[in-house]
Amino acid sequence: MSANDLKFNGPDGDDEDGQGPYVDLGGLPHTIPRRCTDTRWAILICVVTLCFSAFFVVAVKTGNLSHTESFEDGHGKHCTLSSQTPYLFFCFNISNASGAVGGGKANYQYDFLHPICKAKCPTNASVDKRCGGAPDYPAYPIMGMYCQPIFPGGE
Repeated sequence: MSANDLKFNGPDGDDEDGQGPYVDLGGLPHTIPRRCTDTRWAILICVVTLCFSAFFVVAVKTGNLSHTESFEDGHGKHCTLSSQTPYLFFCFNISNASGAVGGGKANYQYDFLHPICKAKCPTNASVDKRCGGAPDYPAYPIMGMYCQPIFPGGE
């Protein structure tokens, strides 16, 4: 019987065509001819592993792990837990405010490009000079790192 004649055993012990049990030819692991079928993938995995290893070495030598423990404000200052101003706060962008004509309430948008570090999250609509004259919004601290707005009506 050749290797091409071998058949798959079904759950009842018979091969798939029902002709009887599988025949063991007595082959040993070291006598069966084998070859690598995924050579291209093995080479690709090695290349990717080497690239990630190189990135890791560069990151360890030139990186600063403390930057992952804080947020950066719009001026490059880090709002760290050990500083006097640990909370990142996003100001309103008053240049894009709409609806303020005629004494109505302005529709402000957050200025995500120029956040500031604050000692505590504001609890009312005060004005911070560092926000360019835009009013603050009530907020509460999240993860001890940034101020989450309190939306009216719990939205």
